[in-house]
Amino acid sequence: MEVNPDDYQSPLIAAPVYRSLGQEDKALEAERRGVALAERHLEDYPDNARAYFLATSALWNLGRKKEAVAWNERAIAIDPWDPVTRYNSACFYAQVGEIDKAFDFLENTVTSRSWAENDPDLEPLRADPRFKALMERL
Repeated sequence: MEVNPDDYQSPLIAAPVYRSLGQEDKALEAERRGVALAERHLEDYPDNARAYFLATSALWNLGRKKEAVAWNERAIAIDPWDPVTRYNSACFYAQVGEIDKAFDFLENTVTSRSWAENDPDLEPLRADPRFKALMERL
């Protein structure tokens, strides 16, 4: 974040790390910064699906829930079959409790068992038999 202060990705990726360390204030600060930078980035690059999907959870955590859903839908509309977009959509939906939607986006998307097994964003799915079946297929 110090090297490139205009990069929206770094704070949005750092926020969940801060949160996992119990540093909620830093997580929220990173999310506010990341969303503001993503908004600025999208003014110049309105078809950047990555900027949309990386900011969805931050928007949700900041209480901007309708925007979070709209941004996720925009990312999907830009690149509906991109595996990274679909995976991140699955993570978003898992985090906000839309479990069926999360599985819809995981199907035919996940290629790395170790990544999916260890991604904390998918924790809400782990007890579901569909997750276990997905892991077995991988």
